[in-house]
Amino acid sequence: MQSTQETPRPEQLRPYTARVPRIFWLIWIMVIAATAMYTWWTAFSSGLPLDVAQLVLRSAIVGLIGLIVITRIEARMAPWRFMQ
Repeated sequence: MQSTQETPRPEQLRPYTARVPRIFWLIWIMVIAATAMYTWWTAFSSGLPLDVAQLVLRSAIVGLIGLIVITRIEARMAPWRFMQ
């Protein structure tokens, strides 16, 4: 009798799945949106007009820092993806 057990594919052997980058990107987008909402809310609650340049600049800085952090985390979790 032969076993019906298949050999696992290489991507199944690694703990880093395709879902992890999606989760990181979702968190990154939510942090940028939260930064924009916070900037808008502080201007709205204080009665000042919205400074769009400040909103864009803060969101861009948070986005760049987030990209650096996500890349560092991904490089530690899946170094084989960064060696090609």
